[in-house]
Amino acid sequence: MAHIIKKSTRNEGKSAWVFGGSEGIGLSIAEALAASGAKVVIISRSIDKLKKAVEKININTGRDIDYKAIDICNFQNTRDLIDTLVAQRGTPDWVINCAGSCRPGYFKDLKLEHFEQMMTLNLMGTVHVCKAIEPHFRRAKKGHIVNTSSIAGFIPLFGYTGYSASKYAVKGFSRALRIELKPFNIKVSLLCPPNTNTPGLETENLCKPQAVLEAEEKLTPMDPEVVAQIVLKKLNGNPWLIIPGKDGWLAYVVNRISTRLINWLVRRPLNSI
Repeated sequence: MAHIIKKSTRNEGKSAWVFGGSEGIGLSIAEALAASGAKVVIISRSIDKLKKAVEKININTGRDIDYKAIDICNFQNTRDLIDTLVAQRGTPDWVINCAGSCRPGYFKDLKLEHFEQMMTLNLMGTVHVCKAIEPHFRRAKKGHIVNTSSIAGFIPLFGYTGYSASKYAVKGFSRALRIELKPFNIKVSLLCPPNTNTPGLETENLCKPQAVLEAEEKLTPMDPEVVAQIVLKKLNGNPWLIIPGKDGWLAYVVNRISTRLINWLVRRPLNSI
């Protein structure tokens, strides 16, 4: 059954390009933006997923969006696409980076390729998009980039050495970029979602060690639509961090107050060794 979203004209006349917008959080953000009146383009690697996403958004919102297939791991192709889109449509108001992947597992079991794949997509894919859009935003003297990290981007979690490394890197990159681009009136925000009910989470769960699954049983994953609405409320401001959910904010605050305490809370159970 289709999920009907309330339409508005809140973002009428504005535009957003959502990378990784064919499923999961990216799809829900694109859907929320379309429902609010924004002109939306979703970008990801899979044409099949993109077409299904476009159809879903049209059914749920009654509004049409566009899509482009691209692998953001390739910088030249990413830059060419963004240059073409700007030439055709003008500079967007928002560029939202949601493309990413997670391969959980204990460090001893992960292959080097797993680390390389996550760093290439999660970090370098984000860098490629930012590098390609930055000159256009600078010329326009405005723009808002939203990069996606994770709760695992500020709290180290056992079973996530590769993923945490890539998401910590996204956080550091985005923080430095925010400071560097502020004089040009370019905003940079960082989305740090918790576990969210997405196809990606379903895939991750197939690879998670049992102790990781048991630890996460205590947590209730958020729905991507809820995450999207929280992001939507923040887009017209200039937040540094967007952390959906009370549990995420609590974890962030505890981590800031006491690294020792957070390390104790997320420790690996002895019976899993």
